[in-house]
Amino acid sequence: MIENIIHNNENLNVSLNKKKIEVSGYFSDGSRAFLLNYGIFEETSIRIYDFKVFRKREGLGTNVLTEFELCSKKNGFKKIFGELTNNPDYSPPEVLIGFYSKMGFDVRPKKRGMQYAEISKNI
Repeated sequence: MIENIIHNNENLNVSLNKKKIEVSGYFSDGSRAFLLNYGIFEETSIRIYDFKVFRKREGLGTNVLTEFELCSKKNGFKKIFGELTNNPDYSPPEVLIGFYSKMGFDVRPKKRGMQYAEISKNI
């Protein structure tokens, strides 16, 4: 789905795994840049299951999510949604809430197990 991402003047090697519905990117040194797992619902919505950026606070997450939204819209999708999970492998809740809010997502608090918020955005 994502065709190309340039980050800090570096062209990332981006690949799409259609069997897993996964997009991942690697820096030129071979280190992983990001991983985004998603699912398609009712042919109009995309659910983000997992989105992880391996170099934080450099704007990469913003670049990837922006490109993902543009590609989704170009392919006829109308909505992106998901849930934020409290997990030590990811950024703290306040950081993720701030990130998705900045990206224009509606963030609604939710209490269910490790899930603490729902995110959604019409595109």
